[in-house]
Amino acid sequence: MNTPDKTGPDGLESASDRVVEIDAVSRYVRERLREMADDLKKVTYGNLNEINKQLDLLHASHLRVVIAEDKFHDKIGTDPDADAIDYDAIRDDIGRQLDRLRDALIAEGVLGDADG
Repeated sequence: MNTPDKTGPDGLESASDRVVEIDAVSRYVRERLREMADDLKKVTYGNLNEINKQLDLLHASHLRVVIAEDKFHDKIGTDPDADAIDYDAIRDDIGRQLDRLRDALIAEGVLGDADG
């Protein structure tokens, strides 16, 4: 029976893709916010109120992006492969356990020598 893990229905392989995608979207949003902020550098006496409104909007948007990014990385992490299963270590451990069982059974005379 397949059960979805905490990374989502696509499984662990797509977790790293999700991290990359979220980082790319965050960078894109930050670039657009910078562009909008650059547009506000064209100051005239008549548009100061509009510039202040836009700056408030940019600031609030940037904070939302940073908070969303932090929540995402707290939940998923920055390196989804850090919690990946080390299959080589598991194989080595199983091999050692089988060797100990085999040696114990041979010592008790239950099994014959595997080599002969």
